[in-house]
Amino acid sequence: MQADINAPWRNIATIVTVCCLPWAGIAGAAEPARVTHDGRLKRDLRIVENGRAVVYAVVESQTMTSLMHVELPAGTPTRLHPMAATSQIEAAFSPDGRFRAWVEFRGVTNVKLLLRDMLENREALFDPGSDRAHLGSPTISPDGRRVVFSLPQPSGQQLVSIDTQAGDRRNLTDTAGINDWPAFSPDGSQLAFGSSREGDFEIYLMAAGGGDARRLTHSPGLDLRPAWSPDGRRIAFTSLRDGNYELYVVGVDGGRLTRLTDHAERDDYAQWHPDGRQLAWIAERDGEFDVYLQRVAP
Repeated sequence: MQADINAPWRNIATIVTVCCLPWAGIAGAAEPARVTHDGRLKRDLRIVENGRAVVYAVVESQTMTSLMHVELPAGTPTRLHPMAATSQIEAAFSPDGRFRAWVEFRGVTNVKLLLRDMLENREALFDPGSDRAHLGSPTISPDGRRVVFSLPQPSGQQLVSIDTQAGDRRNLTDTAGINDWPAFSPDGSQLAFGSSREGDFEIYLMAAGGGDARRLTHSPGLDLRPAWSPDGRRIAFTSLRDGNYELYVVGVDGGRLTRLTDHAERDDYAQWHPDGRQLAWIAERDGEFDVYLQRVAP
């Protein structure tokens, strides 16, 4: 299950082309803007630099996945870390750009979390120990003080918090199943995340320091990868409730559930633009994967 819900994944040699339906658009809006045009397998989208650019991971070969940087609206992709010699995925950034984190790996048995202070040009390493396979999904708090990510534990896949020097480890969850894809609320007080603690992957909310979680979605099929709107009122997420990876938005009170995409191929990795009026995501169209940007109804 873990490999499927995180696909596109690490060393993927074959992309299966799916017969597709016409583009349905988001909430009846105009045609989305296509940001990238290379069609290569992508994942882990982030909007950075106050909405001026995006970063994502792209599969460059069977042995190399790289983090790419593209200026908006449609710049030329360049490597975020030009000198990287190992595969990198799942980048995260503090809102002010000072801190970044990413997952680096040489196969599933050698995975680590890197943290970099761009102001002081200092790097820290979190070594997960013997069970490295599913470390991932880092997110940085809005104040730049904490990094939360998912880590295997004896009880299940849990959310863990560390400081930006890779110390002061704190466990935030302790449940059965998988807890993954944490996302800080804009004010840093809450975390949204996906969890299978009740048997099916749903979106939950809890205090940023851990504690009791409130279930936000209630539907058969995977609900995963939540992303907060800049005003803190809505959460976009990926769902398989209709038999295909589509994007939805729900209010933080559980109301106003809205399906945003309707396509036979995959729509995933949603991220809000800082203006709160646009959504970026990775879409599969005719077997190709690219970043799209679209205005969203309020």
